[in-house]
Amino acid sequence: MFFVAACASVGSFALGYDDGWGSPAGPSIRDDLSVNATATDLDWIVSGIPIGSTIGAVLAFVSTNYVGRRGTMLLISPFYILAHLLTVLTTSPTQIFIGRILTGMVDISTTMASQIYTSEIATPELRGAVSSLPSVALALGILVCYVIGAFVDWRVLTLCQLAFPIAYLSMWFHPESPVWLLKKGRVDDAQKALKRLRGQDTDISEELFRIKENCDREAAKPKFHIREILVPLFFHPVLLLVPLVFLQMFCGYGAVVYNSVTFKFYCCFNEC
Repeated sequence: MFFVAACASVGSFALGYDDGWGSPAGPSIRDDLSVNATATDLDWIVSGIPIGSTIGAVLAFVSTNYVGRRGTMLLISPFYILAHLLTVLTTSPTQIFIGRILTGMVDISTTMASQIYTSEIATPELRGAVSSLPSVALALGILVCYVIGAFVDWRVLTLCQLAFPIAYLSMWFHPESPVWLLKKGRVDDAQKALKRLRGQDTDISEELFRIKENCDREAAKPKFHIREILVPLFFHPVLLLVPLVFLQMFCGYGAVVYNSVTFKFYCCFNEC
């Protein structure tokens, strides 16, 4: 189960790598005379990931429900390759920017799919540990990008990302989320998937019944309406969590991650 969750968490690793990409790649692109990028161009290129992520989050919501969590990760792989080839095989700042937007779209799609997938395949006892893997993978992705970026130029740094779709394609050999399968009425497939995740000799009847019961209960609920957010049961947690996430992003985390090399350069320059 941990191995399957680790394979699924490659999407979060890729998002972390792409978040960190702008820091070493920005100065490298600036020094690349074939690109001839201005300071404004670099600002837009670095901003491509969050712009693409905003669009990709909506697409991922639809994809994970209709194609599946595993299906989304498999579907995204060719687009991930396209996004990075579009970025690296050009001398146009505009095309690099478009490539980064597409990269942000596929990154957030695989990240959302992997987070849902890992939480749904985990047992209740291990759900906390397994669900933390995407967060660990994201931080590790940023670190790895910084380390590689210290030794190579921006094109090689981008080409290194082409290894990630190979890990996505490894999901072909792993089962779909049993929860999603049961929501689609595919009980036999859900049973087979759960057997593969828990082991062929494990009795899964009780867990399968519990998951099916939860899915049936959710399906029997009235269709959600946006006005229900105003109900105190939902509104109070939303009122607490949304500002918390907003402040986490608004504190400047992205600016530091995307521009840490530039910050270090100017700090050293001023000290001299």
